[in-house]
Amino acid sequence: MEDIKKGAFHAWLGKPESEPITQADIDKGLASDDEHDRKMAQFAKNEEHWQHESVQPSFIEHVFTKDYTKAEDVFRKVMAEKMSAALGARRIELAQTLYSRVQGAE
Repeated sequence: MEDIKKGAFHAWLGKPESEPITQADIDKGLASDDEHDRKMAQFAKNEEHWQHESVQPSFIEHVFTKDYTKAEDVFRKVMAEKMSAALGARRIELAQTLYSRVQGAE
């Protein structure tokens, strides 16, 4: 991610970095004839999903500011939450399977 230029998409849009990127901005970038502009727009679109509502500032902001210790903390927290949710879903699947087998044995 060293080649990522923070603020480049804002500059291309002619917006100050203090203004958020909107869906209309992303759509404009994705519709561009220039491959680099499309890639910046796609990156902005993807970055929306990297942020976690319960964690501020986001992982990517810590990476951009080279605060890798805090980035690691955010990453670990988000991954722990995702793993917990995945394990919860798996427990439900296992319970349903066991219940089906018990019902079929009767």
